[in-house]
Amino acid sequence: MTEFSTRDSFIVRVYRYDPAKRGKLQGAVERIDGSGSNAPFKDTEELGAILSASLAAPDPKRRNRARAK
Repeated sequence: MTEFSTRDSFIVRVYRYDPAKRGKLQGAVERIDGSGSNAPFKDTEELGAILSASLAAPDPKRRNRARAK
């Protein structure tokens, strides 16, 4: 059975989108891991950077679980 973690799950809220200007949108990314982390973005590049940085960050809980098994 595969174990899924909410650490890698996000809520992406888009508040404004301009179809005339490609990549121009505004919103916020919220982590649903219980940390309450909320990061605003103003274009697709910032959105990508936020998600990439969040997924690349090490999770000490995940390492501890692996050692315990």
